[in-house]
Amino acid sequence: MNKKIKIKYILLDKLKFNKKAIRLKDRTDEFSIVDYLFQSNSILSLLLSIGENGYFDTEPLIVVKTKKKYKVIDGNLRLASLKVLSNPLKLNVYKNKLKQILEETSYRPNKIPCIVINNKSDFNIQLGYKHISSFNRWDVSIKRHYIDMFNEKLSDENIEKNSRTIAKTIGSKSMYVMKYIIIAELIKKIKINNEYSSAPIALNALVVSKLFDILSFENINHFLGIRLSNNPLEKLNYHNLEALIKMISSISTDNNFFDKLNDSLENSYFASQLSNGIFFQDDLKSSKDNFHFLEKIENIVGYLSSLNTTDILNFTDKELNYLNKLNEKTSNIISVRLHLNKKTIIS
Repeated sequence: MNKKIKIKYILLDKLKFNKKAIRLKDRTDEFSIVDYLFQSNSILSLLLSIGENGYFDTEPLIVVKTKKKYKVIDGNLRLASLKVLSNPLKLNVYKNKLKQILEETSYRPNKIPCIVINNKSDFNIQLGYKHISSFNRWDVSIKRHYIDMFNEKLSDENIEKNSRTIAKTIGSKSMYVMKYIIIAELIKKIKINNEYSSAPIALNALVVSKLFDILSFENINHFLGIRLSNNPLEKLNYHNLEALIKMISSISTDNNFFDKLNDSLENSYFASQLSNGIFFQDDLKSSKDNFHFLEKIENIVGYLSSLNTTDILNFTDKELNYLNKLNEKTSNIISVRLHLNKKTIIS
């Protein structure tokens, strides 16, 4: 540890939340901050741990000194737990669970180990390293805001270059950073398009998190027209983006699902169906052989559609009869498939 860094024990009532922290979304009073943190994070276990064991010196809060108090730059969840243990009335939610925790624990820390820093802007770099590159990670939404904060300060419009600069600053990988910049740009585009759309895209934290996940899949990126390069959204297919968000908003997904979806999008028939707002969940369970079969059907349909009058005149009656039967069979296969999947179509 740097010899200049020393732990100072500060009275709990001298510690205040950083209301401008990304996680707190500019909430103005302590009660709303505490309630929000408890509702949006699983920190009852943290409350229980501190109540049972006290506050560990190895996890000091990072603070900056204001006029009369200290603003917590890193450790707002821990501060919320400490505030509630000290004054349970600050918490309006989880009253029954809180009562049980208070009855089962005895520690109520009042002097809290802190590291006081002088320059908040310098610490932002350390904050990024801790919560983006290391084990103690923020969720996708907070990471996106944090990286966007850095990106906006860079004058260069070269996204690849900016990604490398930010990655070096926070000890991350440039491709990882670029994905967050792409997500930020996608959200801006969606918000602009929503203003003029009769059916706006519903954006929430879960959808944003899923969008980040799918940027790791080559075929999905190709479907969306996204490239992991300097100008990633130059060829963005916004129509396909709408269709994909509509689909992932309607079903339960995980990386296994996206693996299957990525494989499925190798098939042009499946891609065209998804682009048209039709999604067959069962298709993801099909083997690659089944998709090759679909491709053959698609090729046959394409060939039949391309026949002109001259081509038809060159066929014998027997050959025309065969073509008619082939056309009828392929049409029936598609119509039966649509009929059987009516309940699984997401439109």
